[in-house]
Amino acid sequence: MLAGISSSFGKFATAYYRKDKNYLKAYIFNNPLFRRGRDDERLICENFFGRNYDRDDLVKIAQLKFEDFFVRGRAKSLDNLVLDTGIHFNLNTYLRIHESLQFYSNKVRNLQNTPSVSLEFFIKSFTKGSKPYRRILEHGDNSKLNIVILNTVETFFKLINTPKLTAAQLKLCWGAWNCTFYGNRQREFLFKFFNNILGLNIRVNKFVAGHPAECTLCTVGREPAPVMAESFLHLFFDCQFSSRYRTICEELYFPEIINGSQEQKRLFWFTGRLPNDGEGDLNLFMQCAVMNINFAIWNMKLMKMLMPMSTFKADFLYNLKNCSRRSAKIRESRDNGHYFLCREPP
Repeated sequence: MLAGISSSFGKFATAYYRKDKNYLKAYIFNNPLFRRGRDDERLICENFFGRNYDRDDLVKIAQLKFEDFFVRGRAKSLDNLVLDTGIHFNLNTYLRIHESLQFYSNKVRNLQNTPSVSLEFFIKSFTKGSKPYRRILEHGDNSKLNIVILNTVETFFKLINTPKLTAAQLKLCWGAWNCTFYGNRQREFLFKFFNNILGLNIRVNKFVAGHPAECTLCTVGREPAPVMAESFLHLFFDCQFSSRYRTICEELYFPEIINGSQEQKRLFWFTGRLPNDGEGDLNLFMQCAVMNINFAIWNMKLMKMLMPMSTFKADFLYNLKNCSRRSAKIRESRDNGHYFLCREPP
């Protein structure tokens, strides 16, 4: 019975530490989460440290957590680590430990900056019920799903009629709503944008009697009848009125996309992927710029008005500057990007 309870708790603890950034609070000793390196799948156990460490040292090592080896996101120096832990690590062991921890850190580098919570605190945070445990286990199961075959992803790319991106690029798109450098209304928009649940007229028309299905911007712009239905692809790409804003933005900020094919332009305006991005990661700064423009178009639809181009550009640059100010990742992507807008930041 005790063996079964211990095994179940071990599985739960592993699932818990894999969630968000809880791994920072995980113990490194004999933890199946951490391997010795890229080509060494063994655990960090007694054999990892060899014969130079006695039982008292191993007891101290067993109490060390991932975060104990870092300070403000950077590796502690060997002298500081020895001083803080009271364990006389030699240089070889110090380098091997950091190789192991850095290997795992690189695997999860795309996780958002969420607070890390120790397992002890989590267990003490409620007194009864199994729902918190079930949520952790469900998260572990859901994280194993392949994002490439999710229904929402399939539907999104059928709507815009383009090939799907790579799994790494898709995670950046579908995880954009969770980025804290966006405002709350922007994050809500991004969640609905990528999951195809925006309140478009063609959708609302099916549930609200008398609600027009025609495009709001076309109606405001006095487009002659018959006015096209406000579909996802129409509002954010085909609409002649929203296209005017995008065309000006291409000329001013995104010259790389001007001569691109229609498929390349659709990928860019719906995901932020530029033609020369290949299968690598999307540039976060460029994606942020594109999503701010899409958000501005959505706001015009909600307000039922067409902004003056000068106001549209001013709002776009203001929102992009705010995102850059809030996030070091955005600034780093801007500085490392080889695009016109990155070289000539607003």
